[in-house]
Amino acid sequence: MRWLRLTQTLTAIGIALVILMFFEIALLVALIGGTTTIKAGGQTRAVSETETTLILLLFAVMAIVSGEAARRWIRQTFALDESKFSARPRGVASTLGGLALLRDLIFAPLLPIIAFAANVLILFLLTREITSRGFALPTQFWLVLGLYVVYLPARQPILAVLRRASRPVTRPFTSAVPTFTRKGNAIILDLKRRRARPPSQRGLIGIASEPCIVTIRFDELDEIRAFSYVEAQSFVQYELGPDLQLGLKGSTELYRYLNGEIERPSVYGYYWGSLGTVLLLRGPQLFYLISVANADVNELVAAFNAYKQSAARAVSAAG
Repeated sequence: MRWLRLTQTLTAIGIALVILMFFEIALLVALIGGTTTIKAGGQTRAVSETETTLILLLFAVMAIVSGEAARRWIRQTFALDESKFSARPRGVASTLGGLALLRDLIFAPLLPIIAFAANVLILFLLTREITSRGFALPTQFWLVLGLYVVYLPARQPILAVLRRASRPVTRPFTSAVPTFTRKGNAIILDLKRRRARPPSQRGLIGIASEPCIVTIRFDELDEIRAFSYVEAQSFVQYELGPDLQLGLKGSTELYRYLNGEIERPSVYGYYWGSLGTVLLLRGPQLFYLISVANADVNELVAAFNAYKQSAARAVSAAG
């Protein structure tokens, strides 16, 4: 889709500059921050130097955490593959999505411009304060700066330790991400949910006791695409557009499917943030946009494309 990459890249640059501004603000406050007071129990008292230092260090740590949180999104944005998107509108909703892209393209430069100007101003104030003091700088400034300097070389080991420590917490979330297996020219999706049995096979009360397993044949699909989370967001926002009819159909059919009334939903949307790869399965009667935990998504896309090419050659030979 034309101009999509430029729009998302400008947004990513703006976010990166905003995060950089947080780092600079912590240094500036450490330089010029004076004595402050707080109210506690109806009494006002001065904040001690130790408390001020701890607050500044906490703010610096929050800036680092924010930067790490934004880093993955920014990296995916710069790696966005524009060839995965179609420039041809499929209806009113996708036309509105194209107009939304045009709107965002017009306003996208504002964030990086404003953030760049703010960074220049803060850097100017930092430079002026440092030179005017003759480098006789407060201890708080050196502590914040030291935190940044120490974090840079220690970043990878720290992140590795945090990832290992967070596995017990994130395991329930990762285990809930759907998976698929390919059986010949078919995809078998495990939606990692439970559904009730069909009304004819259950008692008075339907209990969600059956796994949600969905089989989709290649010949039912027109396309399979693999997206990163950022690409999936862009697809929904700009190519798919605000398709209310699709959303309503998805909600209705999901309810009927989980209640055991239909064999599978024809529309299903369920994708996470940084967990898994987002898979688009689209055909004349099917639309699935779903996060999957599989590592072999690209192999599935290649197998489907090979199948479609083989089917096209067979039709051409028969004709």
